[in-house]
Amino acid sequence: MVPASGMLMGSLSVYMISLNRVVLACLQCLGAGLILGAIGSELLPHLAAIHAGLEGTISITAGFFLGIVTMFYVKSIAHDQGDDDDHEMERKPLLLRSMSTLSPPTSPHRRKSSRFHDSWEVRSTSLGSINLRRPSRLERACCDMQAAAELTERTQPLPWGLIIAVAVDNLVDGFFLGIAYIAAPRAGQIMAVATAIEMTFLGLTYSASMLKSGMTPKTLFLIAMMPFLLVFGSVAGALLGDVASTSPQVYAGFLSFGVAALIFLVTQELLLEANENLEEDNVPYINSCLFVGFWAILIIERTIG
Repeated sequence: MVPASGMLMGSLSVYMISLNRVVLACLQCLGAGLILGAIGSELLPHLAAIHAGLEGTISITAGFFLGIVTMFYVKSIAHDQGDDDDHEMERKPLLLRSMSTLSPPTSPHRRKSSRFHDSWEVRSTSLGSINLRRPSRLERACCDMQAAAELTERTQPLPWGLIIAVAVDNLVDGFFLGIAYIAAPRAGQIMAVATAIEMTFLGLTYSASMLKSGMTPKTLFLIAMMPFLLVFGSVAGALLGDVASTSPQVYAGFLSFGVAALIFLVTQELLLEANENLEEDNVPYINSCLFVGFWAILIIERTIG
């Protein structure tokens, strides 16, 4: 529950503070460093310690490359969806121009706001005379269509590659925490603290990236779902605590799949988005956050380990 609470707090903090592109890029680099540190300090040692002979090697290889193929396939689907959204964006100017011809030049929809729906339009018809008239239904409909188009224009398609990678990360971390806690409660508690710190920053970064797609019920659901996946993975790991000894091949394949998904999350999502937020700026202290995150995991392991 501690890591899930940390991720939930990180996700909620996005609604209370405003993040500019520089701060967001710093957090994305920091989150990438934390994940790389977690891979090196937690997952790889356990993979190396699995003694399952040739079958274990095959399981690790199959799980790792299955993770690579899965994540890139998800990203390709998301990319195709983004292209479709771009085509829709190109059609919007034509739509807006067509709407502008449906009502007079002084109609309320030119004011780019729907708050004038019930207001009276003041129009000068002759010198010294003023006519008051309510906007027609057609003009109000045009105003609604333009407002919806402008809202959609400011949003981006959902980053499904990031969503799937973070979901796999939460499931793997939760599953691993559950197994570790059953095998050695002290080690499980230490890992829970380290994972909570990692998940707090990951939740902050993930939510900030998701909100670029707009604050819709679907986006909010995908944000709130991630801490529950971490809890679900922990419960599954606790219930299957002996999987490492009874089925080491399955355990190795599952962990290697998670490693591939986490590497994808770092290289294809977090770091790429950080570079996009930086645009053409090459700020050393922002890029150095990657190393700070990796260093933080090392210090945490030495301090509480």
